[in-house]
Amino acid sequence: MSFSSSLSAERALDGVTFSLHSLSASIYSLPAWGLTNITVDDTNNMIKYKGNWDDSSSHTSSLDFGGSHTLSSDSSASATFTFTGVAVCVLYPLWPYPVSVMVTVDGGVETILNLTDPIASPTASGGSESSQSDVRWCMAGLSNSSHEAVVSMAPSGNWVVVDGFIYTVDNSYESATSSIASHASATATGSSGVNSNGPEVTVLAIALGASVSVAILLTAVLFFFFRCRRRRSTFISVTDNSIPLDNISLTPYVAPPHPQRTTKDISSCHISLHPHWNRNPLLPRRSCTCTH
Repeated sequence: MSFSSSLSAERALDGVTFSLHSLSASIYSLPAWGLTNITVDDTNNMIKYKGNWDDSSSHTSSLDFGGSHTLSSDSSASATFTFTGVAVCVLYPLWPYPVSVMVTVDGGVETILNLTDPIASPTASGGSESSQSDVRWCMAGLSNSSHEAVVSMAPSGNWVVVDGFIYTVDNSYESATSSIASHASATATGSSGVNSNGPEVTVLAIALGASVSVAILLTAVLFFFFRCRRRRSTFISVTDNSIPLDNISLTPYVAPPHPQRTTKDISSCHISLHPHWNRNPLLPRRSCTCTH
């Protein structure tokens, strides 16, 4: 490929690279959407306690999530955690003696959780925890709406304990658009001059703009690729020595007229070809050496 073609290709690639960086910057400047886990401690006001409960400050341990847990010996006590998401988990340490609780979500199936440490040496009831707080139970596949997880005393239990919850928020474009549109509708109540579809249209416009940018970029890449390929296929190198001589027309050399000489002025003349003197490989140069 010639120098000019190489330079054109390099400029084309530089343009494509610049476009890629610009598109990447545009995409990464958008908000990140997806699933997000949020952890809630037992002291969070998202948890509503019913019945008689000990204060969490009276049950502290480094094995608890957040350094403490909330406990009740009231058989009618319950803790209701209200959240909006698609999944929920409960956090608990384990104890070296029998401890159990019951968990339900939206009034569904009652699940009994055994929180007794299977590897710790048994101790008398009422002692400290023996294993670090961790996820002990989860429910996934929930609709992306408001839910209630309720913790209460198990039928054969002596206590009801709350240490923490984890819930999963779905921040997909669809749910975010619906949430924004709902918020806009509520804000626009009583005001006919506000368009409740404005935020939804904005989100869709961002997504459409990103798609159009990707399509334009791909078109530009294909255009530069085929253009460079076409130039390379039609290029003929000027240093190619394989050109047939039949295609080159040669004009015979005609010497200028000279005065007539007699045969005695020339004894002998030797004509030879010197290809090394030839600057044009297609026209050999002659040399003549004469002896008087």
